Formats: sequence, structure tokens, C-alpha cells
Amino acid sequence: MNTRLRSSIPAVYRPWCESRTTILAATTLALSLSVTLPATELLVNSFWTPSHLMREEVFDRWAADVERVTEGRVTSRFPTSTLAPPSRQWHMVTSGIADVAIVFNGFERNRLHLPTIADLPFGTPSAESASVALWRTYKRYFETANEYSGVKLLGLMTHSGGDLYSLTTPIRNVADLAGMKIRTTDGSSSDAMQALGAVCEADFKARFIGLTVPVLWESAEPRPECVRWSGLTGNYIRVVTEIGKDIDLTNKVTETTLVGEFPGAVFGETQIRQQLEERVV
Repeated sequence: MNTRLRSSIPAVYRPWCESRTTILAATTLALSLSVTLPATELLVNSFWTPSHLMREEVFDRWAADVERVTEGRVTSRFPTSTLAPPSRQWHMVTSGIADVAIVFNGFERNRLHLPTIADLPFGTPSAESASVALWRTYKRYFETANEYSGVKLLGLMTHSGGDLYSLTTPIRNVADLAGMKIRTTDGSSSDAMQALGAVCEADFKARFIGLTVPVLWESAEPRPECVRWSGLTGNYIRVVTEIGKDIDLTNKVTETTLVGEFPGAVFGETQIRQQLEERVV
């Protein structure tokens, strides 16, 4: 303490003031030390290759921005290969294997519900505007639901409306999807394709109602008054028919008239049944 200042303070207060000055000095030192924090390295997992658009334009740019705004105190390191498959990114982070990852909400559909509002169709003018809207909606309405409990949510993003691509067959309407094998991700896109698939299947089957086609009979289910047979047409339409117990259709091909819808199949009248009914008459 300054000598002149010390002499101006009554003796009874001098010990307290001297100790108080020491505390202030220690506090100032602590504050000074807190400015220089130790460097932190984040292990950032990417299941995309280094040359992939998402890696270059999202992960790499994010890592560079973090390093810039922290003045080099926080840096990022990417493993040479992914530490977990795409569907296990949440588990990977919460298990401490990596510090940062990107998670497709569809892979956590039992946990994340509210952000899937971004999957609703016809509401995505662009990926950027939809991503901004989703983040603002989350902060205002969804954050208190705490669906991301256990992790720190750094951001949300979406992409523009999805497209269907076909190498050979033009896709102009839902009926054109009939019989196609379509690759989708989990979540709403898979649900949508399944719903469209049901529509396509019904539409596809409807084209053949009233036609007579060959059916290969595969299996039988005994019923009280008859036997219900199940088989396939040449284009893999499931057909069922009911016929007397004295007729065995196992691995037989019969001409069958498709007469109407049946749960999961089409109901058919085999010519064998028709011939038997004609004999009875």
C-alpha cells in the first residue's frame, strides 16, 4: 500500500485495508489469467468424404468460422474416416466418441418430433430461407420442449424440395412410380414413398381387373368350406382364389380372371373353378 495513503488511515483500520488490497490484487490477477484460456480441439465427425459438398461447404466452413471467432482458441480435427454410421451419430456424440456431428432428424424419429415440421411439402422456397425459418421457429416455439436434451444444438438446416430421378422411365404422375425401386432416407421421405407406393400399387392392380392372366399358385390356407389359394401373376400381382378342398393347385399355373380387390391382393376366379361350376349346372 502507498506510504502516504497508509499514514492517512487510522491505525485501527490499516490491517483490514491492507488485506482488502491483497484480495483485490488476487482478483485482478484471476481476471487477467481468464482472458488467456487453454486451446480446445474439437473432434468433428463427418460421414461424408472430404471432397463432398456437405463436408466442404458446411463442416469445413463451420470449423473455420469457429476458429476465427475464438481467435484460434478452438480448433477442429476430422477423423480420417467416420466414427459411426449416419444413423448412430447421436449415440456417438452422447457416448463421448466425438464432440460434434450432424444428425438427420429422421434417424431420431422417436426423439425428435417438432423439427419435422420442415418436412411438410410446398413450404420450402429455398434451402436458405427454410433453414432460417426452422431455426427461428425452434427458438421461439420448440426449444422449451427440450427434445435435444443431452446434447447442445448448434443449428438446424434443411434443403430444398426433393426430386425423383429416373435413368430411363419418365415420371410424370404417381402411376408412373408403380413397380419402381426407390431409394429414400428414413423419416418423412420414406413415409411419403410408402404412401405413394400404396397408391401406385392400387392403381397398378386396377389396370388388370377384368383381365384373364396366368397365375402360379404357391400356398394354400384351409377354410371351413373351401381352400384359399395364393399365387402370383407374371408381373407379380398377388392373387387369391377360393376353391374346393378336393383340388390341389400347388405349383400349377391356371388362367385366372381378376375380378376385384382383396386385402393385400386381387381376387381371382380360376378357369378350373369355372369349369367345375359349369359341370354342376
